[in-house]
Amino acid sequence: MKKILISLLLLVLLLGGIVSCKKKENKKEEIPEGNKMTSVLNAELDAVNTLYQYAADHQIENPWEALEAIVPILKTAEGVTDVTMYDNSSIVISLSSGLKCALNLQYEDVNGISKTRGGTSQSGQSLKRADQSTGPVSIKNKNILFYSPPFNDFYSSNEFSTLSDLATKSSTGATFTTVLGANCKPSSIRRFADYGLVMMSTHGFTYGFMCGMLNFDELYADSVKPNGVMTVVNRAARTEGELKQIIESVNEPGTYELLVDNRLLFAINISVKIGADYSKWYKQIKRITQHSCILVATSKYIESLPGFDNTVILANNCFSGASNSGLRDENGFLAIRDAMLMKSPGAYFGWVLSGNKSRAVENTDAMKAEKQFVTNMLYKLDTTGRASYDDAGQDLLKARASVNLAFTGENCALTLFGQENIWFGCGGPFTDPRDGNVYKTVCINNKQWMAENLRYNVPGSHVFNDNNALLPTYGRLYSVAQIMNGAQASDAVPSGVQGICPKGWHVPSGGEYDSMIMSVGGFSAGNKLKSIDLWTLPLGTNETGFNLLPAGSHSDKFGSVESGQFSYLRSSSTATGGSVDIGMYTYTFRSTDGVIKKIYFSVDKADGPWFMSCRCAKDY
Repeated sequence: MKKILISLLLLVLLLGGIVSCKKKENKKEEIPEGNKMTSVLNAELDAVNTLYQYAADHQIENPWEALEAIVPILKTAEGVTDVTMYDNSSIVISLSSGLKCALNLQYEDVNGISKTRGGTSQSGQSLKRADQSTGPVSIKNKNILFYSPPFNDFYSSNEFSTLSDLATKSSTGATFTTVLGANCKPSSIRRFADYGLVMMSTHGFTYGFMCGMLNFDELYADSVKPNGVMTVVNRAARTEGELKQIIESVNEPGTYELLVDNRLLFAINISVKIGADYSKWYKQIKRITQHSCILVATSKYIESLPGFDNTVILANNCFSGASNSGLRDENGFLAIRDAMLMKSPGAYFGWVLSGNKSRAVENTDAMKAEKQFVTNMLYKLDTTGRASYDDAGQDLLKARASVNLAFTGENCALTLFGQENIWFGCGGPFTDPRDGNVYKTVCINNKQWMAENLRYNVPGSHVFNDNNALLPTYGRLYSVAQIMNGAQASDAVPSGVQGICPKGWHVPSGGEYDSMIMSVGGFSAGNKLKSIDLWTLPLGTNETGFNLLPAGSHSDKFGSVESGQFSYLRSSSTATGGSVDIGMYTYTFRSTDGVIKKIYFSVDKADGPWFMSCRCAKDY
């Protein structure tokens, strides 16, 4: 069974009024300046009770049908000037007093886990892929913020532990801070600029997103009518001063003024347990939970904040890619993407529907995308231009778009707006001036290493199976002579052997490899250095970002062998001193386990030279 969460989002504008759903002449009532929030609460109660009573009287089986059915009734209610329907799951009520309120349908399963990350309407125009930028830029601020006001709506403890572990075990040196549940305040958004990467996981709307909570029991009381239909009533009369004290004691000073100024919206979420046939959903409400009152940060609040310069923002919530080309809607709000981009983040990722619109996205898909995004940014060391692609690097990450409880058959894509050249790598990607090849790099034990196999073409080197399509992935395979390029063997740290490497880089010695390996856990910790894919047995975790690939080896006699199973990295060291003619120490990794073997490979003259991979280390 599932639950439907009906979010009543009340827009508090500068003009106030007391609204009742009793039919009478539309007459604007002057509300004392000090009673704005009191009138807000009363108006909310009328709207809630009207919805459920009408559904019960008319036996409306589907909640979204009931919502649509009450539109003409609400249009004739006291103080109502208009009601706008967005799809069949969201309405906005305009009041003669200047107030506006919105009702949005959201979904949860029986365990309280949200089906989507927001409402289910659609919006947006002129959504564009980010322009290409040049010159890779390393994120100087390695602090990551995971921000999730409705944390318990989305994650089980195990699911979040998996994400947290993934974010904290990378080699980028990033710190991982969580701000969850009731700890989320409006001011938390202001501090986004203090982080290099912000991962938002919240309920989203076209004009904003959930940013905090209030205490329902302090504001309302509830009861059930004899026929089982939910009725919400005031616990007691509240003065405006009392309401302000309640709001700010649960949240933070200044929240009341932000509500009155319409930068924040007050919302009530009503949890409804429904059966497979949805019948009698309106009778199955027991009570509104303590945390059903939420705050929504609108585009107006975002506009009032300082800039997010240099911060990468993953907005993993519904409608996060919604745009209206910078135009305001009838309520004076910008679409959320337009507002966020006004703050000039380094990069902004939002969910975009084909056809330049945005929809609600399935929570399970959003969680998968979150993990892949972290993997791409912190383990594969992709730039922002590649961070929102799937594991194969072929397509943008997708999430199913839904309306009510049904998948529409369409997908939203996690789309980048902003710079494509930002990354978490150490020192930034390196371009080999000899041929223009660009290499990811990684810092391990305070030393900079290439995070890809060398691809520099020297006569006689090989690509696995001589298939050039594999070159970008696996690099080239070289003989000892090609790697050393006439230099003598060295076990010094650093080796001092430029060999085949670009200027400013060198072939690592056995001592350098030994030191690096011990720093990550020793010769049984090979899986930390291996890539997470392409191995026959995918045991690699790539926690270090070294991203070692199973390129195998090649000989003129046997051809290419062991791709997917083994990786061999040559060092500059030999057991016999200066001569490299008889063999070199080679570091061997295999698919079946995490053991690293340091093997002295001799040169068998009958077989001819063996060609293996080469990684270069930065001079220091």
